[in-house]
Amino acid sequence: MNEVIKSKRSTVRTVLFDLDGTLLDSWPDIYYSLICIIEKFFPDMTTEHLNSIKYLNLTSPESIIRKAIKLESDEVLPEEILLFGKTMYSQIMGRHENPYNGIENLIHLLDRNNIRWGIVTNRSKHFAGLSISKFNIFKTIKCLVCSDDVLRPKPESDSLLLAAKILEVSAEDCIFVGDMDTDIIAGMAAGMKTIAIKHGYGFYNYNSTQDSADFIVNDLIELNSLFCSLMDIMYDV
Repeated sequence: MNEVIKSKRSTVRTVLFDLDGTLLDSWPDIYYSLICIIEKFFPDMTTEHLNSIKYLNLTSPESIIRKAIKLESDEVLPEEILLFGKTMYSQIMGRHENPYNGIENLIHLLDRNNIRWGIVTNRSKHFAGLSISKFNIFKTIKCLVCSDDVLRPKPESDSLLLAAKILEVSAEDCIFVGDMDTDIIAGMAAGMKTIAIKHGYGFYNYNSTQDSADFIVNDLIELNSLFCSLMDIMYDV
């Protein structure tokens, strides 16, 4: 491992993160919102299938709700249900979702060493902004790029390249951290170094794409240690 780290040691001073499944476990709030939809519109429907949805890499409210209420691809999602779902999620958001363990030390490490960091997510700006605003640990974020900021969100590289442009840094000087295969695909396409993290949702649907990342870590605590090694940071957390 030491030789691998040495061979990939970097002067990277910018880190970009995926949000859901990487920094934030947002599924509990989504889950309770879906429960509300089913209770109101489909009282006879069981809910055992809901927990499997978090592993499907569905990012838009429409796609998540469609899967939750078992709509076929040719069926139209009623606007009333979509609006109700968005309203419930806005009301519930922040009650159950939480940053993953280790995020405080990780962000403090980056901030204390003047390493700029941002978030690139396939969530909409509205919902991503609401989540981030609820947690003080995100107050030093330098960049937030969402699905509605680009024509082609992840797995395309557009949102990552936009983040690099906003931060006025070349893509080659960025690290991107994510849990999904789409994160690794996007990071590689952008020419960034990539780190796959296992504690999120992506590794439940594991495929060889995650193996293509420059590094794989189990959680944010291990990521913190990796950053210390990669960036020659001597910092006792």
